[in-house]
Amino acid sequence: MLRSLVGSEMCIRDRYDSVHSIEKHVQRTIASLNRTPVGWNDVFTDPKGQAPNAALPGTTLQNWGKGSLGTFTATGFHAIDSSYQTMYLGEQCCRVAPPTGPHDKFSLCFYKDHAATVPQPQIKLVDGGEVALWSDMYCPSPLCNINGTYSWMYSPSQDELFTRSFGNMVFPGAAAAGGSLWNYNSSLVSSQGLPTAEFTNNLDAHTQRLRVRGVSACKPGCDCDWGSSCIGDPSQFYAGHASELNTNVRLTNVGCGFGVHIKARTACSTETGRDLAVLKQGESYTVHQDFIASGVDKDVEWDGDQFSIWMGDATWMNVALDLKLTCDSPNYINMET
Repeated sequence: MLRSLVGSEMCIRDRYDSVHSIEKHVQRTIASLNRTPVGWNDVFTDPKGQAPNAALPGTTLQNWGKGSLGTFTATGFHAIDSSYQTMYLGEQCCRVAPPTGPHDKFSLCFYKDHAATVPQPQIKLVDGGEVALWSDMYCPSPLCNINGTYSWMYSPSQDELFTRSFGNMVFPGAAAAGGSLWNYNSSLVSSQGLPTAEFTNNLDAHTQRLRVRGVSACKPGCDCDWGSSCIGDPSQFYAGHASELNTNVRLTNVGCGFGVHIKARTACSTETGRDLAVLKQGESYTVHQDFIASGVDKDVEWDGDQFSIWMGDATWMNVALDLKLTCDSPNYINMET
């Protein structure tokens, strides 16, 4: 066992040594051209416990991860906020006007105090922020590792719809982020972290200006995603109907000695739907939507993670996986490859 652990640690260290060597070479090359290198936070954070790892003085760190900008500014690095949880325009549970129903799990994103964790003397090291919208959802297999649910827009014949879909995902979220980067005003956000009426009115007015000028933007009063210009309105699907998800997850109960219920779930909601299947040990079932595993053994409830949360982003809609269900931890149904 000791030999295995030491060998594993040596392998990891060797892998990072090689990566760090390349990262440092790139940074030095860019700096030699009188330019400022910009690297993802991984240059600084990976592997854990060894910061600043390959990050060299003079490099700006763009933080897509969960860590705070203060982690980087505290050691003298300039930083850019691109936290995926609040600055990625494709985060399903992010909204500029989040629904607040009893089962809703949405958050106000994009409009935020980007330097909230940075001490005042280090504010000068915060260079701003950047929102991003990745195009994975539109990418078909085998061009991408996932098979995008909305890859039917990939063909040049669908350019007009793709432009509308992509543009409506960018604005007004990008406008909200731009406003907070220019001049964050905490009075526009309630103590519950929700937008005030003033915030909503201002953003709606700006969104309308964009639309009048021919810029694609999700119209006020609606939320847009890849497939719809107004979620909840069946007449607003770009395809004329809902796009079938490319979720193909084969679940096998290999380690739970009781019937595991596979229940329907909807992303960004805690409401549990109907049973899709009940798996006895050794049985399998293929799921084509969001779900959660649960069960009862000797009057004790067991639950797993909602699949969309377990995946961590919207790519749950586009994956083909073979997952094993185990019950090795108390009251927790684990999913593993």
